[in-house]
Amino acid sequence: MTITKRIPIEELREKYDVLVGWGVGRNEYLLKYNPYLFSLDYMIDIDRRLEGKTICGMKISNVDILDRIRDKYICFIVFPNIEQAVEQEASKHVKNFDIVVAALLGGVETSIPKVEKICCLCRCSIA
Repeated sequence: MTITKRIPIEELREKYDVLVGWGVGRNEYLLKYNPYLFSLDYMIDIDRRLEGKTICGMKISNVDILDRIRDKYICFIVFPNIEQAVEQEASKHVKNFDIVVAALLGGVETSIPKVEKICCLCRCSIA
């Protein structure tokens, strides 16, 4: 299921066993993720060239990591326009999951000034 309403990040942490960010390639993650606001359990990108690299303190995995957590209730946090692709790929590995577009995470944008949301300020880069 794709979540289509605003939801507090705290609610996601309470409801799901695992929070997984999906998609590094378009630099959305690098530009918008701030590990000080909420933490992810895993970060996935379909591009195998990124596997094993670190960004904002998160090791990037490929979709095979989902086989290890297949029995968990998972929330995939994605950036706009990749929801269908994520749903198709994730359903090959896990059954119990939801998808939310990062912009719908309540509290993230309003809890700090906009400029502090940029991950580059915490000196994150793809290593």
